[in-house]
This record gives sequence, C-alpha cells and structure tokens, in this order.
Amino acid sequence: MKSHIHKINLLETLPNNTKIKLDENIKSYLFNALKKEYPTLKELGQHIKINSYNIGRYSSGTRAIPLMTFIKLLKISELNLNDFQNKIKIKLSSTGKYLKIGPFLDIDEKWIYISELIRGDGHITKNMWSIQFLNKENHLIETVKNFFLDIGLPKKRITLMNTNNCNHLVIRSMLLAYILKNIFNINPGKRKDENIPDFIKENEKFTISAIRGFFDAEGSVYISKNKFKRTRSVRLSSISLNYIKNIKSMLKRLDISTNLYTEKRKNNDIYRLVLRGRKNIMKFKHTIKPNHPKRYKLLNILLNSYTRFSFQS
Repeated sequence: MKSHIHKINLLETLPNNTKIKLDENIKSYLFNALKKEYPTLKELGQHIKINSYNIGRYSSGTRAIPLMTFIKLLKISELNLNDFQNKIKIKLSSTGKYLKIGPFLDIDEKWIYISELIRGDGHITKNMWSIQFLNKENHLIETVKNFFLDIGLPKKRITLMNTNNCNHLVIRSMLLAYILKNIFNINPGKRKDENIPDFIKENEKFTISAIRGFFDAEGSVYISKNKFKRTRSVRLSSISLNYIKNIKSMLKRLDISTNLYTEKRKNNDIYRLVLRGRKNIMKFKHTIKPNHPKRYKLLNILLNSYTRFSFQS
C-alpha cells in the first residue's frame, strides 16, 4: 500500500542563499562531533576554506550557517540528518524571516489540499514575499489560516483583510512561497500553463485531496430553473488547459467521467470540466468529499432533485 506521506529533503531543494539556525543543543551536538576530526575551529575552517572568525560565529550561534556550509559540516560530522528534524530554523536571503521547519518536509493530504486551494483562489506574489488567498467562504479562509499556524508560522505573519466583500488572507513567508513554487509547481503571477506534480498524480489519496482543493476553489454546482428541461451538472474551471487536462485524467482514474469544453474569452479562454448523470455525480461526492460547505449542500440538493423517473446515466 502506497504511503500517504511524501518526504522531501529541503536541503536538496532550497537555494544557496538559504540560512540555517540550529537549536542550542543540536548546535553543540554538531560541533562536538566535528571536534573528533578537527579539534580546533581553525583547523575546521582551513579544511572547508572558511576563516576561523566566521566558523567561531557559526559555532557560537551569533551568525546563521549558510546552506552549503551546513551541508559540508554535516558531511564531515557523519551525523544522521534525521537527528536535526524540527531542531533547525530556515530563512531565504537576508530579507527573509526564519521558520522552524525541516530539514525534512512530510507532505501529506493537508499540504496537497491547501496547495490546490491556493493554486485555484490565490497566488504567490512575484517578489516571493507572500502567499495570498482570496475567498468569500469563511470556512475555507479559516482552514488555510489554521494550516499555516499549525506548521509553525507565527500569527503576526498572517493578515486577514476584507476587500470588496471578499476575504483576503496574506501569509508572509518567502520560504513557504518558495516551497509552493518549487515543490507544488505553483508559479507566481498569472498561470496559464500549470502542471500538477507527478507525486500527487501517482498517489490516489493525494489525487483526491488535489481535486477536492480544486473544486472548493474553482468548482460550481449547476441546477437549471427550467422546470421543463432540468439541467444538472458539476463544473470545474481553469484558464490552464494543461492543468484541466491533468484533473480530467485524475478523475478518470477514479472512475469519474467528464466532458471538456472551451469558453472563448477576449483575454483568457476558460476551460471547463463538466460532470453529468446522477451516478457519476454521486461518485464524485462520495470520493472527493468537498470541504466547501455551500457547494457540498448544493451537491445534495442536485442529487435529491433526481427522481426515480429521471433519466440517469
């Protein structure tokens, strides 16, 4: 059975301008291990070509350790990277803020769901300083906010505003923006050529979480008001043809059929996946389990609108 955790080594993912701070105990653990091979900081500095003054500051904790230097020290020490889990703080560049995370990132279904919500109804700013999520549904806003609080982001780095009767959540973290961009393929700015990572498509639980996030962000439930010709459907929309084709393929693997339509627009065409038929929509509801309260309620209304005399496909 495939694991529902996808483990990422952040040290292999983050850019060279990453800085790392160590908890006091783990810092002593590292430098004591280094003494076995290099008894003095001067000898250690000479070996890795860093002056003893800077090595001293890394050892005392008065200066953060650059990523590549930390990797070198770790290799020399022959310590297990797992020993450092949840005992380091990471930031990107001199302007970033530290976040206690890693060195391993365990990606679970929550990560998948939140990332797809943000892909659909949010964006990463071009300067990578923040993640923004806009939605009218309070439940989804609270879900996103609580997720980032739960992974350790300080409350003061999350701001909630109301703009034009829409909730606007701002998550200020260059590191988390980088993770969403480089691990989840969420590009800053307008996104016409989105692609879902293979590790999501290859795991059924992740696939379901991704579709749930996409539907909660960009889905709709349609029931016509024409009493003579009742039209019922579930719709998922995107400006990215590549992305919508990914979703269509993922739904097909879950035995949920869809039709793809293109709505021509002056600036950006909109691509829609449409689900029809009671059995098909029922399968969608029970498999995907949408988290959007209003859309979940509408799904039930739609399904209850069928009668035993209705045509079912």
